[in-house]
Amino acid sequence: MNQKQSKKSLLSVLTISVLIVSCLFSFISVNADDTTEEPALEGLSIHYMDGSLDVKYQSMRPYIIIYNNSGMDVNMADLRVRYYYEKEGTTEEVLTSFYTAIGPNNIFGEFHPELGYAEIGFTDGAGAIKDGGNSGQMQLVLKKISNGYYDQSNDYSYDPSFTDYAEYDKMTLYYKGKLVWGKEGPPPPPEPTPPPNDDDWLHVEGNLIKDSKGNTVYLTGINWFGFETDGANGFYGLNKCNLEDSLDLMAKLGFNIIRIPISAEIILQWKNGERVETSFVNTYENPRLDGLSSLEILDYTINHMKKNGLKVMLDMHGASKDSYQDNLWYNKDVTMEDFIEAWKWITERYKDDDTVIAMDLKNEPTESSQAQTSQNGMAPTTRTIGKGQPKLLPKKYLQLTRIF
Repeated sequence: MNQKQSKKSLLSVLTISVLIVSCLFSFISVNADDTTEEPALEGLSIHYMDGSLDVKYQSMRPYIIIYNNSGMDVNMADLRVRYYYEKEGTTEEVLTSFYTAIGPNNIFGEFHPELGYAEIGFTDGAGAIKDGGNSGQMQLVLKKISNGYYDQSNDYSYDPSFTDYAEYDKMTLYYKGKLVWGKEGPPPPPEPTPPPNDDDWLHVEGNLIKDSKGNTVYLTGINWFGFETDGANGFYGLNKCNLEDSLDLMAKLGFNIIRIPISAEIILQWKNGERVETSFVNTYENPRLDGLSSLEILDYTINHMKKNGLKVMLDMHGASKDSYQDNLWYNKDVTMEDFIEAWKWITERYKDDDTVIAMDLKNEPTESSQAQTSQNGMAPTTRTIGKGQPKLLPKKYLQLTRIF
């Protein structure tokens, strides 16, 4: 090869190399600039009708049909539907259905009450919605495992005026994670900040009871029983009345302190971490109590009472549940030590709460004169519980009903 041919070959190699490098940079440049996301699929919609029989009902029943006019077949496994609501109570929820054209085993639900919605998804077995077609009816049932009631009056996605299927934008539809139909509901309201526990203490000046501002307070009390009974383990009457409305009515009528009878037995169960269920709670009247234990209902009650200035006197009505007719503070099941331990635990729990202002050590105790000075006598027991009062109960009152 002569020198001229050698130079020509070298020039050809360099030209090819430049072209390769140029193409490579062009490829990188095109891919670097190609950040455009695939546009959201259009043409999908939800048609809805309400299947509930009342605004307060034991389930939420959105009946829906998904329509597809997107120009392509859509796999249902790529779709998600959201129903927006406010949950009352703490009971676990499940998704069932009365009827679904795709089969009940091809649909599932995920509940996110902290986000304000339930999400409905579909399995691969649900198949595809043909272009120009629809999913068929899906009569969904969202319910609590307790069969407790929902109050749907404030639920974003609930609309009882839809008595037949029609386009509905208060439920949202997502395709591969992107919103393609509807208007998302508002986030759930934040948990209300509980009123402070230590700004409304009462105190005594001479023979008068004063509030934190120096105003004279006359305590006018009412008794609400039930926690001391084995049949209820909570307030009687909640099968017929709403807890919050009842407390508000008591305050409106001029009462300012509620005496709540309890037993040493139930306190010791709470102390040991046992979940004590309560009876006579109608979740139609009290949807916010659904799923709450007896101790949680007591705490809920005390927190609500702060809002209208009501105070609490805890009354040890008996050693065991339903033992209030014995008039003793101990028996074969609850020892004297148990009785004292119960008071220590409940006092420690509420010692910094300005709503719980008084402790009735024992309702109408009865004992023989011989027991007055015995180790288990009411007088020495009272001294045992009360001797630590400055430490345990610096701002509360001890009460002892007269000994009969």
